[in-house]
Amino acid sequence: MAALMLLAALVPRHYAAEARLLVVCLDGAELVELRRRTAVDGLDTLAGLLGSGVGGSLRGQTRLYGAEFWRSLFTVSDRPWQLAAGATGEPLLWELDGRGVVVVGLPGAEPGPGNEALVVPGARPAQGYIGDSTGQVVSRRAAKAGGLEWPYVIAGGQLLGSVEALGTGEWSPWLDLAVGDGRSGIFRVLRLGRDALYLSPVYRRHMPGREFGLEGEAGGLIYVADIPSWAGASSRLEDYYGSHMRDLTAVRAEAATALVRRDWRMFVYHEPLLLAASAAYRTQPERLDEAYRIIDKRVAGLLEAAGSGLRVLVLAGPGIDPASRGFMWLADGKPGRSEQPMSRREVAATVAELAGLELGAVSGQVSAAVLARNWQFGAWRQLGRTSRPGPATVELDAERMREMGILATTASVPAPKQ
Repeated sequence: MAALMLLAALVPRHYAAEARLLVVCLDGAELVELRRRTAVDGLDTLAGLLGSGVGGSLRGQTRLYGAEFWRSLFTVSDRPWQLAAGATGEPLLWELDGRGVVVVGLPGAEPGPGNEALVVPGARPAQGYIGDSTGQVVSRRAAKAGGLEWPYVIAGGQLLGSVEALGTGEWSPWLDLAVGDGRSGIFRVLRLGRDALYLSPVYRRHMPGREFGLEGEAGGLIYVADIPSWAGASSRLEDYYGSHMRDLTAVRAEAATALVRRDWRMFVYHEPLLLAASAAYRTQPERLDEAYRIIDKRVAGLLEAAGSGLRVLVLAGPGIDPASRGFMWLADGKPGRSEQPMSRREVAATVAELAGLELGAVSGQVSAAVLARNWQFGAWRQLGRTSRPGPATVELDAERMREMGILATTASVPAPKQ
């Protein structure tokens, strides 16, 4: 009862979105490891983001991967909503209010009917390839003798012609391949040596930058939504995988950097390089070091292109360690930092509130730690626009009280300004 009386007495101010929200999604990052690396490896951009702010590791009983994990962080579930015409299932945030939202490369995200957001598709492996998702290492001599397997045999002449002038370590241009059943895709060839070639997967889901609004030289970028798998790949994986992943993700980062210069209020960028490097190069830690440095530079480029007036939210997906669950970190630019475990099911509500998205009847608890640093009067409030006077009613069971910081919290509440 005392808690309810306190809740009724509080009059928290509504969080007006004073700044645009840039959400950086990193697959395979853990907060403790990222902090360790920023302290010793000179990752200046990531160190700056983690140097102040609020967040913590994501908690929950279910371990999710890929698109399923990312949808869980951006999905508004178990609430009343009105979907755009033709849309189905539980809506992602930008399917409820897509005005001023740009999403680049998030797994499972697709442009939707009636959706106002600009969505550059992310990985969807079940639809992403002709053939397997790993590619093949083949002998050039055997390929000339007709030893190519399906589907590459369909483009055999073009394939062999593309490598004649290549030196070791060089890639061919993108090559077209159509299998005759209406499906088509693109692939590249890497010359591994005098007689060894790596044939990338045949990617179906690709597009030039002009299809999502890029102009000039950027409009000619070939964006590929899916990435090659490291599972079940050739014994020569280490010879080709890193190079191919760097190229694919570099185009993704370049497209995002061009788009982030536009007007928006929420921008979501997904970066898959770290998880891929962690899985493919377990015996070569220097490759993982390189991946961290590349990501740091890409995030720096995004921040520079976006300009001032930003809040930056880092969301991380679980890594290859079975105990990892990812984290959420809001770099709010305030002195010091506050850490506590975050509930995965509350992330979408927190993101929506930070971005100022209008979700109508949708409501949900914003993370207590985020509230404690960003509201003057404490961490008890309900997300959602309502015309009813007075505070909203909250069912204060033990789980909800922990999430709101009533039972325990490490979040610090700023003192009133003098």
